Amino acid sequence: MAELEITERDTVRRCQNHVMSSIGDDTVLLDLEQNDYFGMNAVGTRVWELLESARPVASLCRRLEEEFSVPPDQCQADVLAFLNQLAKEGLVEAAV
Repeated sequence: MAELEITERDTVRRCQNHVMSSIGDDTVLLDLEQNDYFGMNAVGTRVWELLESARPVASLCRRLEEEFSVPPDQCQADVLAFLNQLAKEGLVEAAV
């Protein structure tokens, strides 16, 4: 079965199968189903915080562009790569 890729048109939400712990500006997630850890730096942690409720990718990118003064094209590319990595790990999914 092929994995679905998250795009800028999707709304994304966290999956509920994890435990989170903050270490300074970083975050570590434990996937309870697979017993795997996933670490995030400060920017990844901010993305995770913004996904507390389902959010359109475009809205997420606009917010991060403002907070981190990053160009829109770079922000979108980086956010999509990160979200797709999280999706591959089973930590986020496209909301229906």
